[in-house]
Amino acid sequence: MSSLAPSVSLHFLKAILALCPRLGIALPATATVWLQEHPAATRVPLEIQDRIWEEFCLASDDVLIGLRLGLDTQPGNLDIVGLLLMSCDDLAEALDMLVDYQQIIGEGGEFFLEQDIAHAGSESPCWRLRYESHFHCRARERMEAVFATLLHLGRWISGGAFQPLAVHFQHRAAADSRIYRELLGSTVDFEALENEIIFTAAQAKLPLIQSNSAVTQHLRVMADQMLASLGSQSLTHQVQLLLKDAPSATKEEIAEQLHMSGRHLNRLLAEDGTSFKLLQDTVRRQLAEAALRNPLSRMADIAEQLGFSDESAFAKAFRRWTGQSPSQFREGV
Repeated sequence: MSSLAPSVSLHFLKAILALCPRLGIALPATATVWLQEHPAATRVPLEIQDRIWEEFCLASDDVLIGLRLGLDTQPGNLDIVGLLLMSCDDLAEALDMLVDYQQIIGEGGEFFLEQDIAHAGSESPCWRLRYESHFHCRARERMEAVFATLLHLGRWISGGAFQPLAVHFQHRAAADSRIYRELLGSTVDFEALENEIIFTAAQAKLPLIQSNSAVTQHLRVMADQMLASLGSQSLTHQVQLLLKDAPSATKEEIAEQLHMSGRHLNRLLAEDGTSFKLLQDTVRRQLAEAALRNPLSRMADIAEQLGFSDESAFAKAFRRWTGQSPSQFREGV
């Protein structure tokens, strides 16, 4: 399996396989052929998981099977990330870790954690955990499994204290909404603009029952190594390639494309001995020099393409990079 192919942790897929016998679900042998042919695999291609999800839903004949799977999922099914979440000091830190290391669990979608949002059910600003899925099959069941897993584990690691204000799904309800409320223990709305879990700032600060900062630090080192192994290119090189396509992109925009937070990107680049600003300056300098070698290129166009407000700002940056003005550089070519 190519290291660049979207994949999912085998640990998460095992949650499905473990639930089947408990619910009397028999998957056809064809669904798990790949697993049998790759007994040493630790990750499974997303297309294989798609096939297993399809067979799992068909065999269950239960429209809410995604919810039941999520409510049955254990921390270990989230690979090292599950253990990392348990060791955090509070829920906010755990959710930050989830955003930073979500790729280890699987690459079927992206989490985004946002603060200070307005919500009709609260007088004070709230937090939300938003999820953008990239599922190609059984999207509703899998989306429901994702949120059921998070609600179940959120309550488990907080000693039952986590109680969101609302859960929003973009899809339509597959059953009576009262069943959703009963299973998820929260207000549930459908056909919403986003897939999101809304909770108060006070909930974000809930202490976790198994917090251990020393364990957190140790697990982060291991998680960083696992995250790095998912791509064949170094993080520095990936950032440079993305900046060549969008030299004016912000740190947060590049981090989002790499499925991590801007803060986490900063930390990993620092470990590589560099920074986002340094990489962006390097890429902009390379692009500027290449453009200036073309005698037909206009200075104003170069400045705009590189994301500068005007020619003066570009010239100032270019002199800082090279010790000479753009005109002097062009004359010397």
